[in-house]
Order: sequence, then structure tokens, then C-alpha cells
Amino acid sequence: MLFTWQQYLDSTDGKSQPKGSGDTQDDVYNGGMVGTKNVIDAVNASGSVWRVVYTSSTAAVTSSRGGDLLEGYEWTETNWASDGVDPEQWQHPGNAYARGKVEVEHFINEASDASYRWDAITMNPAMICGLILFKAQVGQWVEQIGRLAGGLELSWPTKNYKTYNIIDVRDLVKGHRLAAESTADHRASHGGPRYIMHGTGGRSVVRMGTDVTEIIRDQFPSFKVRELVTVDDNGDQIDLEVKTVNDSKKAKAVLCATFRSIEETIRDLIEIQIELGVITPQRQD
Repeated sequence: MLFTWQQYLDSTDGKSQPKGSGDTQDDVYNGGMVGTKNVIDAVNASGSVWRVVYTSSTAAVTSSRGGDLLEGYEWTETNWASDGVDPEQWQHPGNAYARGKVEVEHFINEASDASYRWDAITMNPAMICGLILFKAQVGQWVEQIGRLAGGLELSWPTKNYKTYNIIDVRDLVKGHRLAAESTADHRASHGGPRYIMHGTGGRSVVRMGTDVTEIIRDQFPSFKVRELVTVDDNGDQIDLEVKTVNDSKKAKAVLCATFRSIEETIRDLIEIQIELGVITPQRQD
């Protein structure tokens, strides 16, 4: 479905917001693009906004080429998920989220250049994790970690041997504030006005079926934590070594951002889920 610029001029006209095609991947892409363009129209109309801080994702940085990269390869703000990807593959529905994030970033930067009045900074966070305020906030990655700690089956289809990056929600929020207040020349910095936000805590990526389980066992030794298989769909043992690396060196250097350890983030997440009654841990026999 194609959208013309006129459709973005008024978000109340009943046309500018896609109704949903029923195709989740298509809706993810179109919803992100159209919604962002409505926001930028409002920014341009305001006359008072001088900076836009956009929350993108590491999905706009890393790509499906991980298996082709040398061991120890480090993703930085110069990387784009579309780099080196076959155009036909890039248009595949499975890339809708990453493609939307990449194109929205480019759109915002171009709109900022054209405005001469406001600038833009992009934050590229990994999987957002950490404290929740109420039960309804439990979902995705956050819920699965709680289920592990509660000795329950995982309830999502993602393979438990897939690797993830974590950013503590408290560190991400602080990073946004620092970006909003910063007087640095972001465009002249390495990779331009974008910042990978990944709380390493001395670790790069973690795997649900091994690393997260080990962290929970270490932080809560009395809990009965569900055992997860560490083999792939073919029954073959997975390679526990992760080739690529994510870090937040630029955010630390330019924004003076700080990051909690993954262990602290997971511990605090589980403790608040227990406090809110989301999970009831089982004790070891």
C-alpha cells in the first residue's frame, strides 16, 4: 500500500493512519512510517520544538549477516541493518520491523535537515528489560524471564537458543534525557546522531536457554528454574560462542551514559514480578 504526502498532513482526516491490512508485518511497517510522519508534521507546525529524540532499535543497526561476520565483530553506529542485504530479501515481510526502523531514521534525519530549526537524535536500544510498574506491563522478553524464574514453560515461539541484547529501562530513560540535554555535535560524531543503547555489564549478548537461566540460578539459588534445551531444531548442540559484539561506547563517551549489569537488571525484574504477584517461584526440593 502506497501513501502520498498529502495523507500525512492531517492525522484527524481518517485517512492518514492505516487501518490495518490484517498482515501483521505489513502493518508494523506502515504503522511506524505513517505515525512518525504525523509526529514530524506536528513538530514542524509547532514552531517551538528544537530537538527530536527518536527511539529506534538495534534492529536498525544489526542485520541477518551475523553468520558471515568474523568472530569478535563489533556493531557500531555506522552500521545499518540494510547494509549488504539483497534488495529482494530486504523487502521480505520478516524484515518489516527492521526496514521500518531504518527508513524512519532516514526520514527523520532528512526532515531535520530540511527544517533548519530542529535537530534529531536517534537512540537504538536492544531488548528493553527491567523494572515494571504494574502487571499489565509484563510481556515479551520481560514475561519470559519471569516465567523462567517461576519454573514455567516459555509462552512464545522464539527459539530458546536465540541470542538477545538487553538494555535496562532505567538506563535507557536516562540516556534519552542525556540526549535531549546534550550540547555535543552529534552529527559530527562517529556514526552521526544515533546511539546504540546496550547495557553490556561486561557481557555482550545472552541466550535465553543458557545465559539467562544461569543468571537466575546464581541470583536466586533456592528457586527451581526450568531446564531449557540447548540444541537446535535438528537436535544438534548449539554453538555457545557468540561471534558478534554490541557495546555502548559512543553513548558512554559522548552522552556520559551509564549502564547496569545484566545480572542486576534480571534480578530486579524478577523481584518486582514476585512483589506484584506476577510469578510465584517454586523452591528447590
